[in-house]
Amino acid sequence: MSESEQTTAPAQNRKPKRRRRKPRRRQSNWDLRQFQVPAVAGKWRFHDFDLPLPLMRAIHAQGFEYCTPIQAEALRQTLLGGDIVGKAQTGTGKTAAF
Repeated sequence: MSESEQTTAPAQNRKPKRRRRKPRRRQSNWDLRQFQVPAVAGKWRFHDFDLPLPLMRAIHAQGFEYCTPIQAEALRQTLLGGDIVGKAQTGTGKTAAF
């Protein structure tokens, strides 16, 4: 056996290292009542879609209140199980709706 074969052989027999899980962050006491957005005629609120609480918390943290038209249409269709194709100007929130 050559010298290079001797150095690589033990590495092949090693078990792969196990990744340690990151500790879960403690759930905060955030409540949807902390995210009050008044209903406005002609505008969709994220509250109108009955989204999960962690998602609503993230929306609140990002400072969103009302959906853009492309977001409202995308959420309305996809939450009912449909597919969408959307085209809108840059900066209208297409990726956020995704």
